[in-house]
Amino acid sequence: MIFNVAELVAYCSTFFTLALGDLILTGAPAGCDVSQTPKVALHPGDVPKSR
Repeated sequence: MIFNVAELVAYCSTFFTLALGDLILTGAPAGCDVSQTPKVALHPGDVPKSR
């Protein structure tokens, strides 16, 4: 990760109020999945779920 969790929370909280249970979703740098075999990606209609 480029920024740690505390930095991400601090940055996001400057734009909006975070409440208990809020999720901060982050992406990955371009090209980080190039070596993943098999290729795994979301497709139209997929429904991501968090734990």
